[in-house]
Amino acid sequence: MKTFFFSLIVGLLFSTSPLFSQEKQELKLSSVFSIPKLLDTAKEQKIKVEVVLKNGKSYKGFVGDVGNNTCVITQLDGKNFFDALILVEEIVAVEVQTRK
Repeated sequence: MKTFFFSLIVGLLFSTSPLFSQEKQELKLSSVFSIPKLLDTAKEQKIKVEVVLKNGKSYKGFVGDVGNNTCVITQLDGKNFFDALILVEEIVAVEVQTRK
């Protein structure tokens, strides 16, 4: 009986803890976002992005790293074994999924 109550308490703790939550946060875009800040947020939340460059080319994948002048997009769609290093100043738009 003690084991049952202990298991019940542990189960409740883990199911209500934010660390073990299955729910992902929704990203809310705002006009105060800069492109590097948006890329950092997408990296933290593991959200897939599509980065559109000035020349019209786009890259879709996950943000691997964001520096002062560059960012890395990993797991590129259609190019399984490739990553891209992109100049932040060449980015004109970042598309992200904000809700499911």
